[in-house]
Amino acid sequence: METSTDPKLLPALERLAELARDKGASDVELLDARWDARSVEVRAGRASDVQVMSGSVLRGRVYVDGDKSASFSTKDPSAARDVITKAMARAHKAKADKNQGPSEAFPISERGVGLDDQRYDVLTDRDRSDVALENFRGCKAARVICRSTDYADVRTFRAFYSTRGISASNSDTRYDVRIQASLDDESLSTEFQAAGRAFASIGALPYGLDLGERLQSLAAPSVSLPSTEDVAIVLEPHVLASLLTRLGPAFCADTVLAGRSFLSKLKDRELGSYRVHLIDDATLHGALLTRAFDDRGVAPMPVPLIQEGQLGGLLHTPETARSEDARPTGHEMDGNLCPSNLILRRGNRSRTQMLGEVPLALQFDRLDGDLDIKSGMLELHGPAFVLESGKRRGLVRRAVIRGHILDLLKGVKELASNQQRTLNVDCATAVITGFPVSET
Repeated sequence: METSTDPKLLPALERLAELARDKGASDVELLDARWDARSVEVRAGRASDVQVMSGSVLRGRVYVDGDKSASFSTKDPSAARDVITKAMARAHKAKADKNQGPSEAFPISERGVGLDDQRYDVLTDRDRSDVALENFRGCKAARVICRSTDYADVRTFRAFYSTRGISASNSDTRYDVRIQASLDDESLSTEFQAAGRAFASIGALPYGLDLGERLQSLAAPSVSLPSTEDVAIVLEPHVLASLLTRLGPAFCADTVLAGRSFLSKLKDRELGSYRVHLIDDATLHGALLTRAFDDRGVAPMPVPLIQEGQLGGLLHTPETARSEDARPTGHEMDGNLCPSNLILRRGNRSRTQMLGEVPLALQFDRLDGDLDIKSGMLELHGPAFVLESGKRRGLVRRAVIRGHILDLLKGVKELASNQQRTLNVDCATAVITGFPVSET
């Protein structure tokens, strides 16, 4: 595999672009992505041998007559010429679209984004196995059994070339740990995933220990759901992060313009409480989904999705940006428009201060279920602790929240100051009032 210092990839992409131009292409854009990956599994306390994998993909688009195009993708670099030739034939037959065409060139810089961990080159198989084993061994508490631990890392090199004057390359690293555990009677099970750009971000923290303690707390005696309608909902950072991850795709412009998002039928710009301020930022230093450029060669820009409870902006491809007279936002990855790092602005008070003033609440440990992006309706469930002025008073085994996401966001009463990062989401504990909770 060529490395991030290999000088041949960009010139190779230029030659492929010239081939397409010789066949009549008015414009060409090409992305070459290659990666090396390593993984370790721990089962029954024993680590497997480190597995080594590698792969590549060449994807891009050819344009003819300026407004007709065809995309292509291949995992076989030797097939590039044939794939491009076939794409040219499809482009000639395609329907004309005035919004087609590569993105305009925007300044691309890797400085300050913290994508590539320089330690990657010196990591050993022992280092990788130790992370998996330590998390497996650390996930222990009364009645808790660790079922498995998985570790994986990958280093990716990406090169992009466009006839609109874009030529860029970068390398990045990613590390993942996944732990699965359950109570000894298997009445409850849970999973935890951590990921980061640097080995230190997942290799030095006791994720297994934290998961074991969290699962042990779920063995608490069960109680019935409080009968009052005044019960508040408390979403801890890792729980709120899972909800925001489900919500993010609703802000993709292609989905909105096609009528597949609840935002397509939004009658006004109000999305939630004035306390809700949500930003998508693919430039955030060292964050999981930060990037120097996307698959279309666009340098990303921060996008305020929700500003003080009002609709802010959308994520755009070059095509949707032209149709809406906007700038492409740098969010097209793996052939799809998708959110990157989400940051929900935190509040000013500590979690303890905030919850101490809430007479009765349900603190969810996790939220399983679905959020329908098209309708905005959600049906989520999970175990939830009953809190009285912030103190735990028992566990409801299965509490359900069902309704519209806008009503949930409008019910955000306060956000604490305990901002935490869960995968690609930064957020704090939230208190939500006026939203129904049931046990069925």
